[in-house]
Order: sequence, then structure tokens, then C-alpha cells
Amino acid sequence: MKEFQIRVLWFSLVIGLSFFTFYSDSALAENWDGNTVYPFSDVLEGTATVYISINQVNTAETQHQTIVEETAALTAPESPVEIHLENPTHAVKTVQMEVCDEDNYLTLVTCVTTDRTAGFLCRASESSTGCCNVTLFTMYPTVTIAEGSGPIFLLNYRVSEEAPSGECRNIETANSVVTDPAGTPLEAIASPGEYCFSAELPECTVSISPESDQVLSGQAIRFSAQTTGTGCATPSYTWDVTGDSGATIDDGTGSYIAGGTRGTDEVTVIDTGNGDITATAHVTVIQDSDYDGIPDDEEDSCVESNFEEFVTIGECETAVENQPVDNGCTMNDLIAQCAAEAKNHGRFVFCVTLRILEWKKDNLVSIRNMGAIIRCAARADIP
Repeated sequence: MKEFQIRVLWFSLVIGLSFFTFYSDSALAENWDGNTVYPFSDVLEGTATVYISINQVNTAETQHQTIVEETAALTAPESPVEIHLENPTHAVKTVQMEVCDEDNYLTLVTCVTTDRTAGFLCRASESSTGCCNVTLFTMYPTVTIAEGSGPIFLLNYRVSEEAPSGECRNIETANSVVTDPAGTPLEAIASPGEYCFSAELPECTVSISPESDQVLSGQAIRFSAQTTGTGCATPSYTWDVTGDSGATIDDGTGSYIAGGTRGTDEVTVIDTGNGDITATAHVTVIQDSDYDGIPDDEEDSCVESNFEEFVTIGECETAVENQPVDNGCTMNDLIAQCAAEAKNHGRFVFCVTLRILEWKKDNLVSIRNMGAIIRCAARADIP
């Protein structure tokens, strides 16, 4: 009898395990309280995923030449490497990653954007490990990388003379962070690529850095140049700039200063020591009429600010420092607004008093300075 009971228990255990296996493996099952349970594979189906891949670009292929913006001329001595993004369901706001080449035969020259990333800036630097830290971002709130696929930036490299001619090495990405317009991280799946070294040494070429940039009126950039290749003589660089902003550049040092007008400038370097070979860079100048660091068409409420040293009302000059206070305006700017809007002298003094109280709250003026400004406002023949 006991043997029969043991056999029954074993048979029940086998049946129970079979049922559990069937239940857990089913494509769609119900849990013990009757609620629907979805397997892990179905949950993953709704995950926001983007795919990153790496391709070496052959500059002889016109299909690759057309994807790069005019401001991103390919000047690297070897083929550049493009980073390809496939984001079919979500727009992308920022991309950060490390790009690492096996055996470290590649040295970063520049990072440039493509037509998918118009309005973006690419900042890249090489670490001691041989990897490049790359950040792709935009200063415009509404600009994103739209859903789709294609290259989003290219890395131009200088190749070490010790690179194995005719051989290839792996290139991989690491620590990739991709976010949507709300700043939410997206799952990024990266595929490695490879870089194949030319069997022939490159000709003598000159490159310029940075190849593109965006600045405000009056801001400065220091450009640099490098000549690489076989049979190159000692380089001798001269610089020139043409364009819309009225910019200047030092012919000997490459020190560029943006002009005061919105537009695009083209900076050219000429290596006169190697047959006048050239490279160009483009600078987009955003107008900042009063050079206060705030673009005219964005947040600057006073595009031609009064930067006199002291607060002055009419003929009355105080000893109070004229400071920037709000949205690109100085204290003198806001007092002038009070004068323009006041219907009578009393309204003017009242308006100035309100301004002063705000500045006192922000610790910009002392009680003594408040009195000095109010006395000037009261004595002024305004309006």
C-alpha cells in the first residue's frame, strides 16, 4: 500500500511540473487571480529603442558627399567615419558616446554634423585611452533629430604612420546616452564597425579646426591648421575671411573676431609652403548688437543697451554702478523705459522707485544708493 501511495505522489508531482512549465511558457497566460499576464518579450516590444552603427566613409562615393552640410567639408587625410542613428519612433534631442578604435592608430581631427543634424553642434575630444568623447547637442529648444535613419555626425581622423597598411581595425561605441526632447533616456543598441587603412600613403593635405562654429557678434575664435601626408615641406599658413558679418582675422595667427551683423563667414587657411593647398571653415554669426552676450532675436529686451559706467538720469549722474539687471537690460535702460512710458513727472518717479525696490530685493543697490537714484529722478525734468 505504501509503495502505491508513493507512486501516486510521484505521478502528481510530474503532472504539476508539466502544468507549471506549460503555464510559464505560454505566449499569453492568466495569473492565479485571473488577471492577464504578458511575457517579457511582449513587454519589450513597446520599449523606445534607437540603433547606432559605425561606417567608414569613402570620400570618392558621391552618395556620401551629399549627406554632409556645406559647412562640414571633408578634409581628413583618410576616410572619415560616420555615426549612423536609426530612431524610427522617437525624435532625439541629445547624443553622447565614446568612440574607440582598436590599437589606437587614429587621432581625432574634427567632428562635423550632417543634414540630419542641421542646427546641432558636435563637440568631441580624445582621451588618453584613445577613445573620443562625443557630444551632439543644439542650443535651439525646438530643434531635434527627426524620426528616421541616416548619419548624424562624422569623425575625421588623422592616421598614425605606424598603422598597418591595407589592414582593418575595429571601431566601437561605449557609454552611449541618447535622450528624447523631454530628456528621457532611450535604449541605445550599438553595433561595431571597422576602419581599413589605405594601402597607399595619403597625399599632402591641410585641415582646419574647428571646421564650423556658431558665435555671437564680436566673439572670437582661434583657428588652427595642420598639414599631413607624404613629402610635405614645412608648412607656412596665411589666413583670410569673407562673408556677411564684417569679421576680421589675423593673417598670421588665425585669430578670428565676428562682426556685428548676422550672417555666415568663410575662413580660409592657405599653406603656402606646400603649393598653396587650402582648407575652409564656416562660422554662423548670430547678431548681438550691443555685445552683451544675449542674441537680439531671443532674450534681449534691450538690443542697444546703455553701458555708461554710472546710473545717470537726465543731467544728474549718480555714483551708483550701472549694472545689467534683466533680459539684456541695464539699470539705465530700465530708467529710460520709465521716462518713455510715464505720462507725467510723478509717474516717472514712481516707476523709478519700483525699479529700485526690485534692485534692492536682488541686492544690487544699497539703501544709500537707492536715495541717490530717487533724488536724481525727482530733480530730473522728465517727462
